[in-house]
Amino acid sequence: MSHTLRSKATEDRYEKYKESKPNDGKCVLCEAEVVKNFKFWKIIHNDFPYDLIASTHDMILPIRHVKETELTEEERLELLEIKADYLNIYDAILESTPRMKTVPTHHHLHVFVTKDIASGL
Repeated sequence: MSHTLRSKATEDRYEKYKESKPNDGKCVLCEAEVVKNFKFWKIIHNDFPYDLIASTHDMILPIRHVKETELTEEERLELLEIKADYLNIYDAILESTPRMKTVPTHHHLHVFVTKDIASGL
């Protein structure tokens, strides 16, 4: 059984996208529309959000196409500043483990505003 934080409709749309995605070597994260730019980082919307738990689901990623281990000291320091000064508009930051990363070659963190799911229990 597959576990997901997406609704069935969003998960189905995501699976169809993965099946039809051209293997042209382009990074979907590099090509995504930017919501907010920083010097070394950018925030983009997640086109396949964790809509079971999130009302807003974005991703923060370095502008350069790099793995986490390839980040420069400047990039690491700016991320710490962004976490301290900007990401408070979100409720949570989530980082997938290597086993679950669908784009392992471009480091990214999921940031989202949670839904009030407790009222539905």
